[in-house]
Amino acid sequence: GPCRLSCCNEYSINNIDLSQVEDIDQHGIPAPFYQECFCCGSGKDVLDVKYNNGQYVGIVLSQDEGEKISSLLLNQVEEAQLIDRDL
Repeated sequence: GPCRLSCCNEYSINNIDLSQVEDIDQHGIPAPFYQECFCCGSGKDVLDVKYNNGQYVGIVLSQDEGEKISSLLLNQVEEAQLIDRDL
C-alpha cells in the first residue's frame, strides 16, 4: 500500500453535546481509482452530525468504521437525551 508518514497529520478536538444531537448521517467516499486498483488504497466514511440548532459537525473515519461509530453515537445520544429529560 501507499507509504504513510506520521508527520503532517492534521487533527482537531471538538466535544459534542450529545443531548443536542438531532440526527447522524453517514456517507462513504471511495479511494481514488488508481489508488484502489494499484495501491490497495482505502476510502473514507464521513458522519454528518446535525444539532438541534441546525449546525453540522463532520467526522471523517477510515473506511468501514462509519456504521459502527454511527450506531455507537446514536446509542449514546439516546442515553444522553433520556438523562437530560429526567433532570
